Amino acid sequence: MDSNLRIKEIYEEDVNNTNQVYDQVAYDYRGAGTYGDPYKIRYVEDLVDLEISVNGGENKSGEYFELTSNLDFKQDSSYKDPTNTEYGDINGDSITDSIKTELIKSNAAGFIPIGNSTTKFAGTFNREWKDYNKYCTE
Repeated sequence: MDSNLRIKEIYEEDVNNTNQVYDQVAYDYRGAGTYGDPYKIRYVEDLVDLEISVNGGENKSGEYFELTSNLDFKQDSSYKDPTNTEYGDINGDSITDSIKTELIKSNAAGFIPIGNSTTKFAGTFNREWKDYNKYCTE
């Protein structure tokens, strides 16, 4: 999938008709999700999209992912747009802040691990040279 869309509340098909949709959100992972061309996790938003998808019931079995850069939730350069508020209250503190604030605020849940007691992440995540353990539950 090589879409460049991230849409909340509205689903629009891209020209290649390749968007994955869960709960009216289109994810924009670069790559095809295969062994030879894994989905690329380049930004914090990509990681959050993966968390939303897996924790929403998609275990990603047979799909491949690759973390293409080290992500530091406190650095603006790790985000597509650190001021984006379209993810809403992802840290559970009843206040909608920017995605960066949602994830690093000290008095809230922060990033929710990928996978839960209902849906475990079953895809393949290439973690070579990258810090991965803090993102996924196994």
